[in-house]
Amino acid sequence: MGNDFNNLYFIKDKRNEQFQPYLFVETYFERKREMVIAIAFCEGQRRIKLYSRVEQMKFEVRQIIIGEICAVHYKASKKELPIFGSIQCYKYFYQPDKAWVFDVAGNFIETISEAEPDKATASEELEIT
Repeated sequence: MGNDFNNLYFIKDKRNEQFQPYLFVETYFERKREMVIAIAFCEGQRRIKLYSRVEQMKFEVRQIIIGEICAVHYKASKKELPIFGSIQCYKYFYQPDKAWVFDVAGNFIETISEAEPDKATASEELEIT
């Protein structure tokens, strides 16, 4: 039984490590004098998690829904994110290196191939990864 438990635990860990699609709020932020802990604390504002149902929708419907989310978020955030600055566009990362780009009105612009944006995290050493 102990062996089965270890296998279940391993499977759970692997599932948690899988990439989860998300919507990135692009501000082209460059750190100047901001405290790393403040950046890490606000990092969640730049990454919007979407319900798994969105992933199950047809391509065209998914683009429309994500576009609507972009437009609503832009208006609700009053066009900027604290610390990070004014919102320039949105990038929906559906793979670690592929994203759809939407303008602030929610219109689909293009598909791009680029690495995921850096993510500020608060670790023991407080560094940006």
